[in-house]
Amino acid sequence: MSDPTRDQLLLQDALARVLASPVDGRRWQQLYHRYEQCAAAPARQALLALLARQSFDGVAGFLQATLLARLSGERGHIERAAALALSITPLDVERLHAFVAYEWGDALRDGIDRAGFVARLRQARAPELVALMGRELVAQTAAPLASRAVERVARVALVTPFLAGAAHTPTVLALEHAALLQRAGLQVQLFAPQDQVQLEQGHYLGHPGQLVGTPPDLVWLRAALPAGVSASLSDPTFSLPQRWCAMLALIGPFDPDLVLFVGLQSPLLAPLYAARPVLGLCLHSTPPMAPVDVWLSAAAEHCGEGAGAAVWGAALPPAWGLHYPYRLRYRPAPARQREALGLAPGQLALVTVGARLGEEIAGPWAARMAALLARRADLVWLLVGGSGALPAALAGAPAGQLRLLPQQAGVADILPACALFLNPPRMGGGFSVAEAMAQGLPVLALGGSDGGAKLGALAAADLDDYFARLDAYLDDAALRARDGAALRLRFEQEMDLERAGPALLAAAELARQRYLLRRAALTAPPAS
Repeated sequence: MSDPTRDQLLLQDALARVLASPVDGRRWQQLYHRYEQCAAAPARQALLALLARQSFDGVAGFLQATLLARLSGERGHIERAAALALSITPLDVERLHAFVAYEWGDALRDGIDRAGFVARLRQARAPELVALMGRELVAQTAAPLASRAVERVARVALVTPFLAGAAHTPTVLALEHAALLQRAGLQVQLFAPQDQVQLEQGHYLGHPGQLVGTPPDLVWLRAALPAGVSASLSDPTFSLPQRWCAMLALIGPFDPDLVLFVGLQSPLLAPLYAARPVLGLCLHSTPPMAPVDVWLSAAAEHCGEGAGAAVWGAALPPAWGLHYPYRLRYRPAPARQREALGLAPGQLALVTVGARLGEEIAGPWAARMAALLARRADLVWLLVGGSGALPAALAGAPAGQLRLLPQQAGVADILPACALFLNPPRMGGGFSVAEAMAQGLPVLALGGSDGGAKLGALAAADLDDYFARLDAYLDDAALRARDGAALRLRFEQEMDLERAGPALLAAAELARQRYLLRRAALTAPPAS
């Protein structure tokens, strides 16, 4: 029996097992693996057609839809999966969380701008699913905090979904804000349910896709925590609902006057929002997908009443967007020697930084970069982040002009050796862009993304504009120096966290006032 024949029989066998027990996620995942192993295109196409004709509801339909979405790339299956997730009873919040987490990662990987990122998550009905998880948590747990009037903000519970280490930007941002609040004289405690590490996350979908959270670097965290600030991290061997309940039990005795949420979403926010003012700081250039009174917006055009609803819809309560561009405290480091980076005299270094470069360096942008390297033998491109493996899209690029560095604790020592920072077409990259700006590097990024939002008028309108600007920078050192200096000034005036203290306290006060207004509306006696 030939291997191709065997692979087709294995595929048919896996399908028969799914049809015999369509609620068993492990069987759907075995089918996924058998599909990937089968090289016969007709057999694969026949399987997709047969699966699409099956009519499953409930859990079986959800598993079917998520598998078909993964195998076919057709987003209509995600819409069906989302509709089923909202209707399946009994409600399993871990299934919902696994689906939202995977779709978030998918949107980050595939979305090249803010609009695409939001559209992907809206299509997956992520805001509604997050709201549903929050309502379930409120219904299933005793209130950790009694709602009370907050006369002044003295104690802040800083809640973030996940704490990791020095290379994890959300962790650094959370710790920086804890330090800001403490320097302002407030008591601060950190609480992290470690949402990104979910028990058997990959088993909730019809395929094995899942987010892989970096284990927390406890030694680094202990050293990095501001003196007098404690951090509570959940034990990831417990279920998410158990972790959220345990975290609420820890927050209750602290009795915060304000909750500062750093992240995109966590169901943990729902019971906290019911009892305290909530201030939100999202890692992306979007509002948090969470109930907050005020959210700190990096872009002035996204501020005001209802800006959050315009992004995520009516599933979450209205919030006020407040302009707060501060995101990074620049800490210079001794420059790494060019020789240590494999740079010879006369070579011009380009640099790109990111944890997902293998996925983000792709498509027409990657092809044009490879062609540029082939034309310009004086260029060297440093790719910093992830495992340090060569992105598949650059397999044909001149290998001698690439320098592959795995994830670093920081890049402040690498950037001085570089002439240009290149942000790929992606939703993210904003913090790396800000760090390059702080060092006075000219930066290329597409507008409408986290990175492009930092650049203002210097963001590229499209790929043609991007590469026209790149050619101009490569040919004109004075232009690089001029725009690099302008970006450094923009960072110092608008993004440096050293300047953020007064704005952060003003935002906390606005959140307190808005909380009191909604609390008064809830407690007011009915009109006679």
